[in-house]
Amino acid sequence: MSVAAERSHSPNHFGHKRHFERTDSTEYQLTNENRSKRSRRRSSSSSDLGDSPQKGAHSDRASTLAALRGLFPDMEEKVLADILDTCGDNIDAAIKRLGQLHLTAHCVADVPEATAAPANPEPSQDSKPGVDTAALPKADSHASVSPPPENAEGPQTPADWVEALVQQMAGAKDVDDARDRASRVLQAFEQAVLRQSARSQPDMTALRNHLNELSRDNHILKRAVAIQNTRMQEACGAKDAEISSLRSALAQYEQKVRTLELSNYSLSMHLRQATETGRGFDTGQRPPDVY
Repeated sequence: MSVAAERSHSPNHFGHKRHFERTDSTEYQLTNENRSKRSRRRSSSSSDLGDSPQKGAHSDRASTLAALRGLFPDMEEKVLADILDTCGDNIDAAIKRLGQLHLTAHCVADVPEATAAPANPEPSQDSKPGVDTAALPKADSHASVSPPPENAEGPQTPADWVEALVQQMAGAKDVDDARDRASRVLQAFEQAVLRQSARSQPDMTALRNHLNELSRDNHILKRAVAIQNTRMQEACGAKDAEISSLRSALAQYEQKVRTLELSNYSLSMHLRQATETGRGFDTGQRPPDVY
């Protein structure tokens, strides 16, 4: 029997073969377990990563609401949440909006009596400046609105009227209440305009009279300027005619001067010749006989 056959039939050979088989199966099991563990870890990590943004966003919103609640303790949490949703979770914009609402809530006392009181108050309820109309019972939208008294002090500048309108709109409960509040503000503005117009009526009359006087003076001044211009034109025409006549006279005089100069020159020449001739006769000189 050969050596290869002996090794194949020896017990040690079968033991080594079983050992190799066990080792392969063990490695296969370990590999499967490691893969399953890795897959579980990956799934758990992915689930944690998927849930972390939601948990983080929820925690951020809760912390933001807590911060807003600390800054504005007198406001309801629902109002804070609504303002935060309106501002898109922007805490700076939400703080600015809530600050405006808080300011309008504390500045209602500055609103005139006509804008702060309800449209049709009960006889037992006295309308006082500074009372929040949101706490009063809602009036009938078709009720008549009483105009403010003549001595009511209301907003004086456009910015004050805008602030009053914003305050009233901020305190409105619903659309009808907002409509009533807007109508009261507009009526108060109309009354204020009428009072201002009545107060400025004497000034307007005086200004109108002054304007009429200025217009009359302007018309008189225009007529005076036109007359003066006509006179100046006439004077200029007369002066032009006089200047032209003087120029023609000057030309004539110049011509006479030249004529006189020529005659004077000819007379002087004749006088010289006559003088020379007279001197020749005095010296005894005779002209030669011409035969």
